[in-house]
Amino acid sequence: MEKETYIIIGFSTSKHTWSPIPKLIRAEEGTNYSHTYARFTSQSLQRTLVYHAARSFMHFLEFKRMQEHHEIIKEYLIPISEADKKKCLQYCVDMAGTNYGALQLLGMGIARVVNAAVEKLKLPLPQISNPFADGEKTEVCSEAMGHILIILKESIDSNKLEYLGPKYIDSYLQNMVSQGRALKIEPGIEYLSGEVF
Repeated sequence: MEKETYIIIGFSTSKHTWSPIPKLIRAEEGTNYSHTYARFTSQSLQRTLVYHAARSFMHFLEFKRMQEHHEIIKEYLIPISEADKKKCLQYCVDMAGTNYGALQLLGMGIARVVNAAVEKLKLPLPQISNPFADGEKTEVCSEAMGHILIILKESIDSNKLEYLGPKYIDSYLQNMVSQGRALKIEPGIEYLSGEVF
């Protein structure tokens, strides 16, 4: 039997009050977080690595460094095999350096506003998708976490990842918790053993 390990998917918001983007995301999502990320424990490095979309591109940084700029709101621990952890890390390494989807984020907002107006006015029009969707040319944080969940064989519609934000990922993880496939954990705690407890 293969040894189990884990991945943590978390949600945070910027500690920098001057930044308007997190405020807009929190308002649109109706949440107290604006960002989602994955963190992996490296036993060989004795470090916790965070993979996320920030500061114009996808990248890794050490968890303590992230906490200097982000307030950690909630986290979920997902037990996975070493093989699946490797696949997730390979995806993250392959996508590191990909530009942040600022235009894609704008398109998410436009599509949501238009769709909400169509629904409120009861217009006989179809829902629109993100006008700036671009596949994997750029990424936003929730899109990256959705791809990680897909790697873990979760039933996420990849076509919706350029429209749905962090709240969708959070709801999906809450459902995993209710099914006993993930644990909601105390946010911000480091687990350097790398093993599921």
